[in-house]
Amino acid sequence: MREKMMIVIVAINQLLLGFLWLAIGLSVIVTPLFVGFGLWGIVNAILLFFSGVISRITALGWHLIFIAYILVRFVEVGAFPESQRLIAWWAVVDVASVAYFSKVLFGYLRNRDKPQLGGSI
Repeated sequence: MREKMMIVIVAINQLLLGFLWLAIGLSVIVTPLFVGFGLWGIVNAILLFFSGVISRITALGWHLIFIAYILVRFVEVGAFPESQRLIAWWAVVDVASVAYFSKVLFGYLRNRDKPQLGGSI
């Protein structure tokens, strides 16, 4: 139950971020890169509601790209203007999503490689 609740929280977080990037890509900085990133986030967030390892792996990649982009922007600019501080704090909070997905996926990969005892030859 706890894992399902975490997935729902992360999926809602990613859905909101996907809509934010889609809005930025369509209105503020008109670029297909932000539109594609936003659409990827929205579709992946919807797929997270249905359990699957592939959707979690792609969600981990999506969140890593988001955090890396914000980090690169912070290094370039030095300090975010007042209008962009919310998204910077959102990236800090999003580190928890990356930590959760990393923990779940590494646990899955570790348990998947264990040999099955018994069975036929």
